[in-house]
Amino acid sequence: MNPLHSEFILHIFEERGDLKRVRVNIPSVGNALYILARSYPGSGSLFRTLAGRRNVLWARIGPSTDECDNPTVESQPLVPADPTTEPNIPPRSDTEHPIDVQVHGRFMGYAGIGHRPGMLPGRIQLTPGSFWTNVYTTAEGLPPNLPRVTSSSPDLRLPAARVMEALGSSTNRSPFMLVDSQINAYKGRMFGLTNPFDPSDFARRASLAAQGNPEVPVTTLLTQLRNVSLI
Repeated sequence: MNPLHSEFILHIFEERGDLKRVRVNIPSVGNALYILARSYPGSGSLFRTLAGRRNVLWARIGPSTDECDNPTVESQPLVPADPTTEPNIPPRSDTEHPIDVQVHGRFMGYAGIGHRPGMLPGRIQLTPGSFWTNVYTTAEGLPPNLPRVTSSSPDLRLPAARVMEALGSSTNRSPFMLVDSQINAYKGRMFGLTNPFDPSDFARRASLAAQGNPEVPVTTLLTQLRNVSLI
């Protein structure tokens, strides 16, 4: 029996907030391209059903301890429960792609210029801009009836969507993990090439801590550094 059509399904997959929109800059294209991640379930529905528990990693990735001097993560098994009535999801948990979808856009950008930014061109053949606009990001860029990404995946003819489907979606839940929300937030900022925490705020807190200000515990600073190390 296909678990996606199982009698145990109580809630069809729900989107986890807005779909992730990835901006891609390719000089030969001119205008920026945008690709969308496939919809995927939030943590509440990821394990809500028997099908969900069969098709995803039955664990949560979180800090090994609450101590700031231990920047390690561990797989934390979920407590078995009746999936139709008690999902038993730990608090502060997000559904997460192990391979961040922003990597997809970065790959397109590198292929569009033939090398990584800041590096001398290598032996990678530059992919022309017409491929990205006329094939890779068009709804019928591929012929119909190709092998599906998974047995539950739709017949995706948009090449970019097939890659996103492989990274994880509502119809391909096997790649997903539950991740501690704070770690997930830092991961998103780092993959997005932004500061994981506000540098000015960090400097201000460090200065106050150095002055012995009791209202700014050193643990606040260590926690920010620890979250980066946890990634």
